[in-house]
Amino acid sequence: MLSHLRFHTHSVESFCVQSCGVAQSHERIESQGESADTDINGEMSITISVSTRSRELFTTVSWVHIMTVRVESLNISWLGYATVRIESADGFVMYIDPGRYDVLDDYYAHDGDLVVVTHNHHYDSDAIRQVAAETATIVAFEAIAAEQIDRDVTAVSELPYDIICVDAESHCVVGPVDIWSLPAYNKPDGPTADADGSVVHPRGCGCGYRLSIDNLSIFWPGDSDVLSGFHRLPVDIFLANIGGSVVMDRHAAASLTAALNPQLTIPIHYDTIDLLATDADAFVVDVAQQNCPVVIEDPNERPVWAPVWV
Repeated sequence: MLSHLRFHTHSVESFCVQSCGVAQSHERIESQGESADTDINGEMSITISVSTRSRELFTTVSWVHIMTVRVESLNISWLGYATVRIESADGFVMYIDPGRYDVLDDYYAHDGDLVVVTHNHHYDSDAIRQVAAETATIVAFEAIAAEQIDRDVTAVSELPYDIICVDAESHCVVGPVDIWSLPAYNKPDGPTADADGSVVHPRGCGCGYRLSIDNLSIFWPGDSDVLSGFHRLPVDIFLANIGGSVVMDRHAAASLTAALNPQLTIPIHYDTIDLLATDADAFVVDVAQQNCPVVIEDPNERPVWAPVWV
């Protein structure tokens, strides 16, 4: 098994951990005075503290189960495909686009206070039941329609939770979280369009989200090209969609990262399926060369049970 994390900032050019069955079973890793012991045959835990633009970024990794990035008061975990778990210091848990393609197999956290879903392709009612607490609120784009989905899903309106349906320019508040929905689509004359202008994600089929909690803003653009208003958004944490083909590619996402200048960028929504295959390492290099902190994880590393915090 090969596992790796790369963490790049303007003050730390490169940090890389790799482990495999033939490697030494124990080694010491140091970065800017912070260190971590690693046991490759067991669970690896690494903590890095890096100062960037006068802000502290704390990154924690728990091998084999999950990667967790800590940015100020938030713990952020990419669980594969477009699924992201975010937990605040007060224990409020949010999930973005949970499920599909087996990324949540054997994962039954039932801890989500808020679940947001962008569009039909990312709607997985079984996965929502796996992550949502009984008192959860589901925020879903208004055009999500079970009858248009070629999978066995429960309609949003029939889920046993509080439901808020949003359009592409809505604002709502759930607990401590401000939620803004944003347009997300492929442009008929854009890089993902066919020669006749047809696209996989036409205007009106989905949305992106900007979430604000604990004075931190998280931006997930959804399945979209880079749209003209994106670069003006106030963003602290950018969940970069880099899969290409039917969404923005790594080059466009890197340019958008530079424009947003967030505290941290976490690339997601790539390599889960062949359609989204990309060179994530090249994306990291492009972003790091623009002095933007970025962290990347192997998408094959995902939890086998609820998250393990270290």
